[in-house]
Amino acid sequence: MDRRQQILEAAEALFREKGYRRVSVREIARAAGVGPSAVSYYFGSKEALHTMLFPGEAPHKEDVKLRIERAGLRLFAEDGYERVSIRDVAKAAQVNSAAISYYFGGKAGLYRQILYRGTGLISEFTEIVEREKPSPEGILHLYGTFLCRLGEERPAVLRLIFRELMAGTAVFRDFVRERLAGVMAIIHRAAADGVAAGQFRPGLRAEETCLAWAGMVLFYFLSSGIHSDISPERTLRPESYLDEAWGIFEKGVLRPETAEERSGR
Repeated sequence: MDRRQQILEAAEALFREKGYRRVSVREIARAAGVGPSAVSYYFGSKEALHTMLFPGEAPHKEDVKLRIERAGLRLFAEDGYERVSIRDVAKAAQVNSAAISYYFGGKAGLYRQILYRGTGLISEFTEIVEREKPSPEGILHLYGTFLCRLGEERPAVLRLIFRELMAGTAVFRDFVRERLAGVMAIIHRAAADGVAAGQFRPGLRAEETCLAWAGMVLFYFLSSGIHSDISPERTLRPESYLDEAWGIFEKGVLRPETAEERSGR
């Protein structure tokens, strides 16, 4: 039985036994004998997995907590953390302001939860790195793939992060230390290891390499569709952009001899 089928059978049994709300992705993964990232890789989300198993059945009615998170994400992405009040979120979510304090402990707690949930896909890539131990080049490409998926599945989260990179709040700085710093440490180490192993060109600086690759991938999703204005006759898809961007980036990272070998010389 392959991993995908293992996940399907484990999820179906758990959903039938406990219902949608009481089953977590981590629980499904544990029952299937796989890592949580495998569930996201094959199905995208718990809701998508449930829909595949029970196509005619709505997984659950949107509860108050989720409604608050969705309203908060939209408002924070549009206006920024400082300009959004608890009252604004409550009004958009059609709940009492006290519900936000009850579920999240206030605006900072809500914001932190939105960041954690929204960027969970990126942090999952660390599990694959630890399990499969890809080459330095493979780690950088895998990171780009996860960023691309984040842009496709959670574009509002990217807009939120971009706002923070321009003028970061204290909440975001705490979040970076807690979650994103570990991810960037892996990318930094991969760049340094690639140079040490002779795979990447001598003198390559790990910090600049990390930022350059992340920037190339993220700009596609932050450009507000400018690519359609540049070339209106062609629909540019994220997958084709990622392939092209990686080809350009790879030529700048690899040793000249290696790049020439791959180009067919």
